[in-house]
Amino acid sequence: MRAASHIIASMAKRYPVKFCFLILCIMLLAGYELWEHFSLLPAYQWNVINLKEITVPDPKSFSFAVFGDNRNSKDVFVNILKLIDHDVDTDFAIGLGDMVQRGTKERYRYFFHQVEKHLSIPLLTVMGSHERLGKGPNLYRAVFGLPYFSLKIGRNLFIILDNSDQKGLSPEQEQWLLHEFKKSGN
Repeated sequence: MRAASHIIASMAKRYPVKFCFLILCIMLLAGYELWEHFSLLPAYQWNVINLKEITVPDPKSFSFAVFGDNRNSKDVFVNILKLIDHDVDTDFAIGLGDMVQRGTKERYRYFFHQVEKHLSIPLLTVMGSHERLGKGPNLYRAVFGLPYFSLKIGRNLFIILDNSDQKGLSPEQEQWLLHEFKKSGN
């Protein structure tokens, strides 16, 4: 331990500017990691909440929007949200994944900022391969809820599945899917 502290002291004396820069970089990295770890989630159980907010006046005639892969197109994404929001016949929207470049709180914060600013109808999301990057599926589940779910409107059953790992359905998801089919009576 003494040898290490002696080496550090000697480096600080010999290269004071580089040493201070190194310490500053370490502190910034540690600060960012602490912020990322302890900061609040940008949303919590987003899909669960939005599923409850979907109201369709006539289940025999309704409209919804579907879009995806908007992670690299800030201006295009905002325009899509605005177009969807201005269509008074659209009851809800589904984002098919790859909403962010990496699954981090900061990227999700930006995504939600755009959605909350430009979209007034419920939005459901699906995990894409890019949401698996960064903090990955665990962060997605904390922010959005389960990556697979269903929605029934009248006689229509929407089944949202998660194949973002490109390995197919997990045994748990297969069991859930079978249960959803049995429950639907179709």
